[in-house]
Amino acid sequence: GIYNIMGTPAIFAPPQTAIDVLKIINSLNKTNTSYDRFGTLLSRVKPAPYQFVSSNVSFAEQYYMGMGINNGSYERTSVYLDINSSALKKLEKIKTNATQSGVLQYNITRSGNFTLVTVVSKDLWRVLPVPEEAS
Repeated sequence: GIYNIMGTPAIFAPPQTAIDVLKIINSLNKTNTSYDRFGTLLSRVKPAPYQFVSSNVSFAEQYYMGMGINNGSYERTSVYLDINSSALKKLEKIKTNATQSGVLQYNITRSGNFTLVTVVSKDLWRVLPVPEEAS
């Protein structure tokens, strides 16, 4: 038999040929979204009321920051893909002094080429990123 598929383009072909043409057409029309680009990074965090993601930073290939409230405290999660060594050293230094500055929790977790930083405090200003974290 022959299939007659009306549309743009119209297809008049044997069944398998028509199916193959439709597969090609559908694969060409796939929309590339930002989620395709940042999906691996975003899959490492839970959704937050405020989120920011960028690949236009000097300290990592990709950067994510999410902020929200968890159990009555403010929480910031930052994820770095391929963080550079000087930025990682700055994070370690900030972690060392974090509890002295009113931060309840400052954790750095490395997994492959991802670095996850979680900061928790009762004070919103304590969880906001300091300039040293973004350089």
